[in-house]
This record gives sequence, C-alpha cells and structure tokens, in this order.
Amino acid sequence: GAKSRFVKVGHGDFALSASGGKGKKSNEGYVYILTHPCFLPNIVKIGKTQGAVEDRAKQLFTTALPKEFNIYATLRTSKFSETEELIHDYFNAKRISPKREFFEISPAEALAVFYKVKRTFDTYR
Repeated sequence: GAKSRFVKVGHGDFALSASGGKGKKSNEGYVYILTHPCFLPNIVKIGKTQGAVEDRAKQLFTTALPKEFNIYATLRTSKFSETEELIHDYFNAKRISPKREFFEISPAEALAVFYKVKRTFDTYR
C-alpha cells in the first residue's frame, strides 16, 4: 500500500522505499543493460532498480543459468521508471517475449538509445 516500506521495482521484485513508507515515493534509480555470456551476442536485458545494479544482476543469477550476468551499462536517473518504459517502448518490436525484458539488439545499440533518452529527460526537466 501507500505506506509500505517497499516499492515494486520489477516483476516480482521489490526494494526498500527511499521514503521508508512515509510520504512520496522516490523515482530515483538506475536503468541498466545486462549481457550474458551464454546468450547470443545481440541479446540484452534492459531493466531498472533502485538498489545497486550489481545486486540486481546477482538476484537474476538463478539455478537456471550457469553463469552470472555482466553489467554492460548503467544510467542513473531521477526518472528511472519513465526512462525504462521509454526504452522498452522504443525497442518493443525487438522484444523476445512480451512479459520479459530481453531484447534482440546489440548492447551498443541499446546504449545509444540510453543516451538519447537521457538527453530528452535532461532537456525537459
């Protein structure tokens, strides 16, 4: 609820609220690009977190994966939800599965869009 100490940061993922459940929810955080050594080179995961990206990458390392994710890039932003949503929308045609944050694009292509989105939000604050 509105007074919860936690905020939803992804499908089934929660983080401590910056406000501790008191007052307005913070929208500061990170949008990240992850690659995986077992995936094809043009498969990336684009997600968001309010915590450390390193911690998020470790959370994604499950028994279904033989190796951990690699952090390709992170973008700190005061509008992490909006930033992630805009990037996901931009690459929607290249999304591998409708309910997953994996895209068939190169990490460099994803990073170029990260910079465009950052400039957009920096321009229109």
